[in-house]
Amino acid sequence: MKTKYVWFAAVLAAALTVPLHAAGIWDNGSSNGRWDTALNWDDDAVPTSSIVAFIQNEAGLGACLIDSATTANASIIRINGTAPAVTAPGKLVMTGGSLTSQRLFVGDIAGMTAPAMFQMSGGTVNLTATATNGFVIGNVAGSQGKAVISGNSSLTTGHNVIVGGSGSGELYLSNNAVVKATGSGPITIGSAAGSTGYLEINDSAKLQGTGSGNMTIGHTGNGTAVVNGGELSTAGSLYLAFTSGKTGNLTINGGLVSSNGIMYIGSSGSSTVLINGGALKATSNNINLGRYGTASSGTVVINNGASMEGGLAINIGYEGVGTITVNSGGILKATSATTANRNINLGYVAGSSGTLIIDGGYVEAADQVNIGLAGSAFGDFKNNGVLRFFDLNVKAVANTVLIDGYFTFQSSVASESGWATIRDKIIGYINNGYIAKAGGGSLVYTVNNTPGQYAINFVPEPATLAILGIGSMFMLRRNRR
Repeated sequence: MKTKYVWFAAVLAAALTVPLHAAGIWDNGSSNGRWDTALNWDDDAVPTSSIVAFIQNEAGLGACLIDSATTANASIIRINGTAPAVTAPGKLVMTGGSLTSQRLFVGDIAGMTAPAMFQMSGGTVNLTATATNGFVIGNVAGSQGKAVISGNSSLTTGHNVIVGGSGSGELYLSNNAVVKATGSGPITIGSAAGSTGYLEINDSAKLQGTGSGNMTIGHTGNGTAVVNGGELSTAGSLYLAFTSGKTGNLTINGGLVSSNGIMYIGSSGSSTVLINGGALKATSNNINLGRYGTASSGTVVINNGASMEGGLAINIGYEGVGTITVNSGGILKATSATTANRNINLGYVAGSSGTLIIDGGYVEAADQVNIGLAGSAFGDFKNNGVLRFFDLNVKAVANTVLIDGYFTFQSSVASESGWATIRDKIIGYINNGYIAKAGGGSLVYTVNNTPGQYAINFVPEPATLAILGIGSMFMLRRNRR
């Protein structure tokens, strides 16, 4: 019979949160490190579906292993879920086989010297809870948790995924790993006040919310997500910076980030989205920047080879502040849905502010581009960029839109008479100074009235063209020497 640890009372107290279940405590008594060896548990019995399994690293016990020969079961798994006298992190390693439990907590006590660890490179995990926390990393205040899931691993939870519950959590997905939340619970990165959550997706890995729950990056805590490939998706809405004063930031270097519901960039807090590659897409709904309150803010930068697309309207500055910059090779579209209201709106309600910078990029709205509704707005268009629309409306304020050098307005209107109306309205904006030349002076433009190619093409004024021409000749002569 093994020695019982003096911290049994702490284990019992934790187990009382699920009073009908007994506790099994990892002690690696046989020293072989295997989950399915009875001697490796304090009661000399492998955990069953009625047992809460506690995995920690008191006195250097080492990791607990589940491999291809193992079919593991537990009621709840808590990696560092008790308060022993030591603070070394516990570790559960899974290379194959299967694990079935109601819930999995990675980091469930404060004061650890390093994060509790769940490392998975193969096999399947099925978390069956449907109304309580399913997969939580960094559960309690002051806790640390880290999960690294790779290979062809699959983890499915019937409720939620939380990275940074009340503590600090990190989740790394790579290769072909899939983590899926199928129920009504949310996927949350940085959940409670004081928490921090970090998510990183690489290769072809996926984190998917296929149920009715939403996804939030930075809820009442602060959250960061980096997508280098693969997929981050939700069938619900996507919130970035849900709470005022909190941050929710997203970087996309490849792959797809998508929501079927509304996308909020700076819901009530502050959010920055950097899209260096891949795509950000609200499949059939709006994208709102700076949604709730004047203190909310959303900033998006779209770089070469990257895109952002709204199924319906893209509202830049809904109640707060919104800014989108589309650099050369970047694409911004409100075109996905087949219904109306595929608009790009700047400054949606009174007190809001919206800015759109097109610096060589391509921007398209299947319906209207409205630069200034009830709020304030500013457009900065330059460097051979393109703005395509069915119709364009510009707020009657001087210098609402500034044009610098070559730039093109394109209209998708079908009829010649329709184009004539839109063309004359835009020329009126120019004559009234609502669309103006950056740095002052007169705008120079040509008009294309060819059906299917309706456009207004802005060019530098003749004096600038002459200077550019002289410069080109000078460079040519220098190159020939």
